[in-house]
Amino acid sequence: MAIRDIYGEDAPHRAREALWVTLEVIQAQLGGEAIALRDLVARAAGLLSAPTLSRVVVELEERGILVSEHTSSAQGRLKLLRPTPRALNFLAARADAAFADFAAIVREVE
Repeated sequence: MAIRDIYGEDAPHRAREALWVTLEVIQAQLGGEAIALRDLVARAAGLLSAPTLSRVVVELEERGILVSEHTSSAQGRLKLLRPTPRALNFLAARADAAFADFAAIVREVE
């Protein structure tokens, strides 16, 4: 559902990976952490290759949908990933629905 909400019928080839990348980048920003492609590769722990993640990041940047890259002045050529306002707005809009769904599951289990 979230993938269609974000991309509509024009989902990228690796939409699930794109969603994972976006959520990792949002989590890093909310935690005050700078994150780069190499950090995503380490977090994927062999589940996703560096070339795959690189292609996903490039596509997200080209689409201007969820993630944009900014060069870090402190790190020279290292590019840090940050969510776009659209990514943050999407997360905020889905938060209430997600909490409501979670509360319904807890009530059902009780």
